[in-house]
Amino acid sequence: MAANGKMHDIRVPDLAEVSAEYRQAVEQRGRLRARIAELEREENDLLDRLRRAQTVSARDAQALAILGRTEEADTAVREGRSAGRLGEVRTELAATRRALELHEPELQAARREASRRVCETVAPGYRELVARMAEQLAALAETHRTYQRLVDALEGGDVMWTGHMRPMMPTFLGGAFDRQGRVARWLAEAVAYGFIQSVPEELAWPPPAPATLRGTYKRVRDAVKGGGGASSA
Repeated sequence: MAANGKMHDIRVPDLAEVSAEYRQAVEQRGRLRARIAELEREENDLLDRLRRAQTVSARDAQALAILGRTEEADTAVREGRSAGRLGEVRTELAATRRALELHEPELQAARREASRRVCETVAPGYRELVARMAEQLAALAETHRTYQRLVDALEGGDVMWTGHMRPMMPTFLGGAFDRQGRVARWLAEAVAYGFIQSVPEELAWPPPAPATLRGTYKRVRDAVKGGGGASSA
């Protein structure tokens, strides 16, 4: 936090920055994906070439060469090589795709560990942000209750106030005195996960017992713990 009370943005390290294993796994995935893309392009080129060409057997290609039709013979040889290469490309493509599938669990394991390290780094700032939001929400809720009491007093006095002052009810906060409203539930969750110690008494659920009853409750609890019972007159 800055000296003026303003929060600075929290820098989140890159996963590859905190884990060499994750960085290497990502690089490996990149190489596999690049090879797959390269093989797919070659496969498409070969298929296109073979679709446009007339298939000629190796024997016919040799016969064409004997007849001196060398251009046709050369074309036939190239087509035969293309068909053979297509099989090789498809075999390697299938193997590379499978390698990518097998690599994925390793990558995700490295990602989980790297994520844990990043969270360890930013956790103090994260907790401070949540605690500060809780503090400000509690203050906002108190202001909301004060505003609501003023409105209630105006309306209770039969004052036609809305013609002179614009009503600005913060309905997005829920009811000002609702112990199970949005703000109260959020604060209760912040307590449950250890971000703050307690919810303001006005928002606590269940409501705290009146002071006159607290002593009675304590005596009953103590009697139960001690195994005693209430004596009859």
